[in-house]
Amino acid sequence: MPLDDVLSKLQMRDCDLIKIDVEGLESEVLKGLQKQYMKVNRLVIEIHMPVVDVTEIYEWLRNHGFAITKTQKLYEDCLLMDARRLCA
Repeated sequence: MPLDDVLSKLQMRDCDLIKIDVEGLESEVLKGLQKQYMKVNRLVIEIHMPVVDVTEIYEWLRNHGFAITKTQKLYEDCLLMDARRLCA
């Protein structure tokens, strides 16, 4: 189920945090967050670099008003990224 549908069904005004850890499908999850992204204050994403185009993640975050506040290499080929929505 796309995140847009989840947030819509929960009828949340704001969502403080979404953690994405989906073993290489990070871009697909973000594609499901196109309408409700303004409700999300923070995203923590585990990125599996051999499988995921990190540039695509960066672009999605920038295009949807998020700033990367921290990145940390967890282990070989795996990055943890913390992004927060910029205030409008």
